[in-house]
Amino acid sequence: MSGEILMPRERNVAISSQRKTPAGHSRKVRVYIANAPRPEMPLPPYSSKGVNEEIDKAWRQYNRTEIRIMRRYAGKAVAKHYGYKVKMRFARSAGCRCGCSPGFILDREGSYDLYVTVSNE
Repeated sequence: MSGEILMPRERNVAISSQRKTPAGHSRKVRVYIANAPRPEMPLPPYSSKGVNEEIDKAWRQYNRTEIRIMRRYAGKAVAKHYGYKVKMRFARSAGCRCGCSPGFILDREGSYDLYVTVSNE
């Protein structure tokens, strides 16, 4: 997988809902992205991790690009919500330890989750 990685065209974002986190959960704000565009690069072939180093490398590149795209839209929505930029980090296990709900954890105290929807327009 060589060549230039093309980022998708810019799209609008909206915070579709804001939910208070249950008592006893973390006090950090979490941001979940829905409908984010996929990287404009070929999807690597499927294989078990560790079987083929070239395929593993292609998947790492694809995943890094996908997170970069989601970070752009999450940052845009968060800046619109708060009126300023907030530091955030990506976590595959932002909402659950099993990894079923990846998202961004903001460097900001709060007891709610933000759900961001990326429009297709």
